Amino acid sequence: KGQIRLIDLMAYTKLALPLTFIGPHQSDGPEILVTYPHLKFTGPLSPMAAKTRIAECAGLISCATDETQNLGAIEALMAGRPALLSNIPAHRLLAKLLPYIFLFDRDDPASFAKAAHQFAHATKDETSAAAARDAANALFGTAAFDRRIMELLPLFEGNFSSAGSIAGIQDPAGL
Repeated sequence: KGQIRLIDLMAYTKLALPLTFIGPHQSDGPEILVTYPHLKFTGPLSPMAAKTRIAECAGLISCATDETQNLGAIEALMAGRPALLSNIPAHRLLAKLLPYIFLFDRDDPASFAKAAHQFAHATKDETSAAAARDAANALFGTAAFDRRIMELLPLFEGNFSSAGSIAGIQDPAGL
C-alpha cells in the first residue's frame, strides 16, 4: 500500500534505494522501470515466500495511509531488519513497543528523507539489529506465544469445568 507515494518521496528526495515491492503488481506502466530501474515487483507471494523475502532484505518500508498489517514489520524486526514506516497510529504503537523503527510523515518529503537516512544507517548496525531481534522475539516469538497460551489455559479450563461454556459456546465434549 502506498507504493506510488513511496516512489514519489524517493524521487523528491533523490533517494534510489533498491526496493522490492512484496505482494503487489506493478501499478504503473513499464516506463516506471525505465525511470526507476532499482524497483522490483514480486506480485502475489505465499506467506512463507513473503516471510523469506523479508528475512533476506536489508529492511522493510511501509508507506501505508491508514490501514496496516504489522506482520511484515514484525517479521522484519524478528529477523534483525529495521523498519521505515509511515507515521500512522498502528505504526506509532509498534514503534512504542520495539526499537529499530523509523517513522516518517508521508506528506512531508523532509521527514521521509530524515527517517530514510536513519533507516539506511540502521541497515548496517549489527548491534541495533541484535537488540531489535531480541525485543521482537521477546514480544512476538514462539516462546512468547507459548507463554501466553499457558497463561490462558487455566482460564479456559476453569470456564469449561464450572460453566460448561465460553462466550455462549457449549463445550461439546462435556468437559
